[in-house]
Amino acid sequence: MTQAFEPAFLPRRRRSAPDVRFASGATIAELSALTGATARALRHYEDEGLLSPYRSRGGTRSFSPEQRRRAQIIVRLRDLDMPISEIRAVLDDPAEANHRILRFLDAQSVLLDQRLSDVRNLKRRIGRTDVVFDDDFLTGPVA
Repeated sequence: MTQAFEPAFLPRRRRSAPDVRFASGATIAELSALTGATARALRHYEDEGLLSPYRSRGGTRSFSPEQRRRAQIIVRLRDLDMPISEIRAVLDDPAEANHRILRFLDAQSVLLDQRLSDVRNLKRRIGRTDVVFDDDFLTGPVA
């Protein structure tokens, strides 16, 4: 049996214990599947300072359970069109989080009510005429 030749000037590889923080975390692909956000979006949230995953020596991201929960919150708030700056404020101040979210949702509700009113008015106007693009349609309010 022959042994592999190892020059004396090369250090022997040491086996290190696996990093528990890395082993218990989710990869970006797993987090993407969990949240429905793209990996690109998750990287963007990291660039914005909203997420801070552990990085292996090779640069692979590992998201702890806390980071996974945080990502789910971010994705949910982005689904509601909350700007990144507001999400940052929500995450940075948990005591005020509910208040900030409710205030944002109230504003969104007002916008949606106005949009719904515009849609209903347009449907009524279209129902009154055979010509869709009449003068009334062209000059009426559209959000």
